[in-house]
Amino acid sequence: MLNKTLKGVGLRACSKSLWVAVCETLGGMRKSYPSDIRREQFEVIRSLLESARKKTSPRRIDLYEVFCPVLYLLRSGCQWRMLPDAFPKWRAVHSYFTI
Repeated sequence: MLNKTLKGVGLRACSKSLWVAVCETLGGMRKSYPSDIRREQFEVIRSLLESARKKTSPRRIDLYEVFCPVLYLLRSGCQWRMLPDAFPKWRAVHSYFTI
């Protein structure tokens, strides 16, 4: 499927990490997982999550893109380091989780 998608936009086959970078550049399009929630559902709890934040520096990662990996961890029971490449790096997700 990856190669068909790449050919559809005029790119040759490439590595998974390059594919993730292309998806981030195109506006956060990533593979969806059964544990994901819709953005509309997330907007209901966004204010609660924002209020728990320490006001140290501006966010570099969209909060939705951090929340979905946490849901994935809870549903799958995997380890932090085993998060799929479609999510932000596990250390970033973990640092947001520990706030």
